[in-house]
Amino acid sequence: MDYVASRRLMIEQNGFALSKTFGSSMRPLIWGGQHCVAVVQLDGEPRVGDILMFVQRLPDGSERNIVHRLVDIKENYLQRLYITRGDNCLGCEQVERDEIIGLVAEVHRTSGFRPWHIIPRKQFSMTDQSYIIYSQIWARTWPVRQFYYRLRAKVQAIRARLTSIIKGKER
Repeated sequence: MDYVASRRLMIEQNGFALSKTFGSSMRPLIWGGQHCVAVVQLDGEPRVGDILMFVQRLPDGSERNIVHRLVDIKENYLQRLYITRGDNCLGCEQVERDEIIGLVAEVHRTSGFRPWHIIPRKQFSMTDQSYIIYSQIWARTWPVRQFYYRLRAKVQAIRARLTSIIKGKER
């Protein structure tokens, strides 16, 4: 049984599943390697702002789970698509309902503490007042963050180009 199927089975049997996080896409809320998430079964329709765990199918045929925030729901005459984005990402993903594993209900810090952890407690629920305030601020600051992410990508591209030019001259 693969990892994604085991998560779904755990949720069905226990009502929740704990899953370790990796990567930086949900920073500053969730730090990969330092937090794990408690995922519960999604009853009904997700709401914009919910943090979802869903399946991402890779080109090699394998699957992995992703934890991102629901930012929009698009509906056409054939299907409903859920648009998700990591808090630290510029790009979005389109997710179908059958790809959603569950809803993130809690975040647990498993190791370390950094002063930049947005909510410093060891664990917090998505219904905690501090999280609700954070998520409202995060949603309202998207235009500013979008500008910042685009600028950051441009600077990184220029830096990479300059590095390659400098290395080319050294040869």
